[in-house]
Amino acid sequence: MKTILFILGVLCAFVVQCAAQTNSFPVITNYKTVLITNWIQPTEQYCFIRQQLYDKYRSPLFVTVNIPAAATIGVNYNGPVDFTVHLLDLSANWRQGQTSVSVVVKNFPFIRGRWNYQNGRYYQPGGGGVNAQAMLISDAPRYNGYGVITYDSKTYDCGTPMTAPYKIVQTYTPPKPLTAEQKKLLEEKQAASASKTFEFLQKQAEGGSPTAQYDLAGCYLIGKGCEVDTNEAKRWFRLSASGGNAEASNKLAELNKSDESK
Repeated sequence: MKTILFILGVLCAFVVQCAAQTNSFPVITNYKTVLITNWIQPTEQYCFIRQQLYDKYRSPLFVTVNIPAAATIGVNYNGPVDFTVHLLDLSANWRQGQTSVSVVVKNFPFIRGRWNYQNGRYYQPGGGGVNAQAMLISDAPRYNGYGVITYDSKTYDCGTPMTAPYKIVQTYTPPKPLTAEQKKLLEEKQAASASKTFEFLQKQAEGGSPTAQYDLAGCYLIGKGCEVDTNEAKRWFRLSASGGNAEASNKLAELNKSDESK
């Protein structure tokens, strides 16, 4: 056994990406592909749409649907005035400037006891609007001859809630360790890249660029593309500071303070 990894499962394509409670103890041996099982515990933030699990508060596919108080809202509900959540389709229509807007929100969490009803129309007590966290399913705008949207029909889906722990199964293949030859080639490439960067910064710094002078000082400080030389680092920090670079002044003060404490 060469490596033991504790991996939190993540669903791809904008699916669940959060710190949910999980149980995952895969053991990787001989750098082979293994199965990783992971459990997502049910919470209000998760929902299913078309049999796919989403985190509706983190997925960029979800938006906040804002329905204004002036909208005419309809819900296909025929039942008691209770406080049970009913997943129903909510429809809303209103005008927005020159545009007639029609919105359908599927699986809207409708609670009859929190709504008033009059003349075939539902509305929120106090005259407030309605918000819903949902995924855009379709958008069908219509334009007039001047390219202005005159009618916009949109359909959203709030999804169905997650009611039981959800098991994720993924495969994972850990990277193989580099051979001695591969490590040598990598180090040579990194050294060549650092050397080119150093040469470029040196030309720019000698030309009077405070930013390049600051970066060149950093190279001397850690030995990137050159030998470590604290005195040269200070010199270039000093030149950069004299050119108005406040960060260079702070870095120079830190180095001088460090030297004094030795």
